[in-house]
Amino acid sequence: PDLIRTISLTEEAALELFGTANLKNVQMIPPDGDSMEPTIPAKSMCFIKTDIDVISSSGIYLFTFQGATFMKRLFLTKGNVIQVSSDNKLYEKGDFTIEADEQHELVIHGKLWKALSLDMINLG
Repeated sequence: PDLIRTISLTEEAALELFGTANLKNVQMIPPDGDSMEPTIPAKSMCFIKTDIDVISSSGIYLFTFQGATFMKRLFLTKGNVIQVSSDNKLYEKGDFTIEADEQHELVIHGKLWKALSLDMINLG
């Protein structure tokens, strides 16, 4: 579900938070669940670089494979096999591989760049 739809930032704030004011190819989305905790808190907003559509290096990507969309850690391994894994140890059984002959079913939507935690502080 949409938690936050937009965030307006001054150029100075964007520079401070992101190191750049150019957010042209960046999309903000919430994680879907807690499978990437503790790296990505379930209550957070993720900033995805949408101009990345191939696996250039290991990292956390937003992708669709066989009709399902995931935000998972991808590793390139021997034999052009892609290892898909969750950071949350409770989900290790759901880890899987994408073999070279299955990669035509893989669509990379972007690579995770930053995450903003949305934990509330109770002040009274």
